[in-house]
Amino acid sequence: MIGRTSKLVAFAFAVALVPSFLSAQTAVDAVKNSATSALGAAKEAAANASGLQSVLAGGDFKTLSEALNKADLLPMLTDGKAYTIFAPTDAAFKKLPEAELKELLSNPAELKKVLQNHVVVGKVSAADATAMAGKNAKTAANTEVPVTVVDGKVKFGGATVTKADVPAGPSVVHVIDTVVLPAPATAAKEEKKAMMEKKMDHNMAGEKKADMKNEMKGEKADKKEAK
Repeated sequence: MIGRTSKLVAFAFAVALVPSFLSAQTAVDAVKNSATSALGAAKEAAANASGLQSVLAGGDFKTLSEALNKADLLPMLTDGKAYTIFAPTDAAFKKLPEAELKELLSNPAELKKVLQNHVVVGKVSAADATAMAGKNAKTAANTEVPVTVVDGKVKFGGATVTKADVPAGPSVVHVIDTVVLPAPATAAKEEKKAMMEKKMDHNMAGEKKADMKNEMKGEKADKKEAK
C-alpha cells in the first residue's frame, strides 16, 4: 500500500512539473526563433547594403557616396524596402558651382533634402518611367519632380537618365547627368533675388529723392543770391 502511494505521489509530482517544462520549452523556442529572425534580418540588411554599395563603388559616384554618408541616408536606403534612386555622377555634381557644392556638403540637413529629392519610394523601372511621361514623381523629400521622355531618353527634372535599371538589392538605380535641386530651394533663391532687387530699387529711389531735395535746395539758394 505504501509503495502504491509513493508511486501515486511521484506521478502527481511529475504531472505538476509538465506545465513548467512546457513553459520553459516554449521560452527556449521563442529565444531560438527570435535569434533566427534577428540573424535573418541582419543578413538581409547586409545584402541590401552590399547591393547599393556595390553599385556606388562600381561607378562614378564618389561624391554621391560621400553625400549619402554625411546625410546619414544609407540606413534608410538599405532598410529592405524598395526604392528608386536617381544617382548623379561625380560629373553631375561638378556642374554645381564649387562654392555651392562645398556649402551643400557642409550642411547635412539641406544635403539630406537634396538627396531625398532623387529618391522615389517603390521600384520604378525605366519602362515604368517612360509610361508615366508627362506626370510628376513624388520623392522621399515630399517634392514632385516631372518625368518626361525626350528623344527616347527618360528625363527626371532637368536630368537625363544615362544608364537605367541598375539592380541594387530590392531597389533600382538610374544614373543621371545632373543634380536635381528641390523646387522649394529654387523658389527660395528666386525669392531672395527678388527681395535684393526690390531693396536695390528702394535704395535707388531713396538716392533719387535725396538728389531731388539737394537740387531744390540749390535752386532756392540761387534765388536768394539773385535777390
